[in-house]
Amino acid sequence: MNRVILVEITSNRKDNFINPNRLEPLGIEYIGAHASERGYTVEVISDTFDDVEGRINKIDFIEVSVVGISTFTYSYKKGLEIAKRIKRKNKRTIIVFGGVHASSCPDIIKEDPIDFVIIGEGEERFARLLDSITNQDNPITIKGIVNKSSFELNYHKQPIKGKEDIYKDDLFYPLRKKDFIKSSRIFGLMFPNHKDQNGVAQLVHSRGCKYNCDYCSSSLVFGNKIRYRNVSSVVSEIKHLIKCFDVNLLYFVDINFNNSKHQVHSLCDSMINEKVDLNWYCLCNIKGLNHDILSHMKKAGCTKIGVGIETLNPDNIKKLKKCNITEIRNALSSADNLGLIIRGFFMLGLPCEEPKEIEDMPKALSEMPIDELRIPFFTPFPGTKSFNMLRNRLTTNDFDNYSTNEPILKNELISKERYLELRNYIYKSFYTSNSYQKRMKEKINKNPHLRESYNAFFEELSTEGII
Repeated sequence: MNRVILVEITSNRKDNFINPNRLEPLGIEYIGAHASERGYTVEVISDTFDDVEGRINKIDFIEVSVVGISTFTYSYKKGLEIAKRIKRKNKRTIIVFGGVHASSCPDIIKEDPIDFVIIGEGEERFARLLDSITNQDNPITIKGIVNKSSFELNYHKQPIKGKEDIYKDDLFYPLRKKDFIKSSRIFGLMFPNHKDQNGVAQLVHSRGCKYNCDYCSSSLVFGNKIRYRNVSSVVSEIKHLIKCFDVNLLYFVDINFNNSKHQVHSLCDSMINEKVDLNWYCLCNIKGLNHDILSHMKKAGCTKIGVGIETLNPDNIKKLKKCNITEIRNALSSADNLGLIIRGFFMLGLPCEEPKEIEDMPKALSEMPIDELRIPFFTPFPGTKSFNMLRNRLTTNDFDNYSTNEPILKNELISKERYLELRNYIYKSFYTSNSYQKRMKEKINKNPHLRESYNAFFEELSTEGII
């Protein structure tokens, strides 16, 4: 077999006024590492760092046997155009689609340029598919692999759990590129801030999520069973990133970093004992978030957490988060008292949402120790329970609009234009409020190392006209 090329298409969307983060294409880097270990020559391309169209134009696809393309739902159409362009250059090049959208919508196999679709985690499946192509075997026997004939036979509807889903302790290090790591940045409120980041890497500690939220598509890729890497393997990779890539900021991409109290303490103990000197950021579930676990995380180098709160409606909090507003405030206060940066995630556009709920948000938010807001719009992604339940209320079938940056669920009481106005109102009211300004001054005084991070963040907000 000739070369294998892996392409990630993200479309670099803006993240609610803040520049999009520039992060390594971790998913295809893992897939590339497994294929490389099988002896295949692999090249990784990402539209975050590369001019994909320019690269595609220059490549002689006579020498390329397989191209893997990973997309999100909102970047799928761009990925499909890339696939069509490749087929025009060499119709014999095999095109494989994977990632979130492919796992959600395996029926994309009906598109002419797509030869195979991978459902679920791709490392082992893609490597086995390459072996099958090389050996001229029938790939229909590989669970999670769909081609046009197997799709017609509904093979894609069979359970795909099997030995290829086991999360191995010997998961190969991603096929990273030094220039990707060096150019990676996390914007917004971060320590170190984007100006002082030497290199940013992403790391997996666990896969899977037990909560199975109706609107979330992660379970379609990673399932509901949580699988952890061996702690020593994680710490070894962190030390490797520091030594070989000069990384000074790490982002744990686990859906919920604190799923297991025992696992978090074990990892933090190991990082402390191994004297790992690195700042890191992770996403946490509000459940189980307390002073004990947060203080241990901080001691191990954590400087920021992201917490999905989603709504301030008491009934919806109980339904979505299985807790109450007091528990949320207590958890956030614990993080704030430790000097951790707190990013709160909320959603607008939930079913049955009323205008007054949104108009009251700034006041309720001002009472919470949150440093940074992220407010996407509720988006029922294809394949999720919410999509199937609410598809008659969707205002568009254009996947380009499934970015969470605009409302796509019809609300009889609130127009799309009004939703966008209200979101702007919330951002501006929150960041310009006296309570927020006072809290930030107090936090900086208590944690002077964060001063430059806040200065850089306020500069971004000012540039975008928020403050």
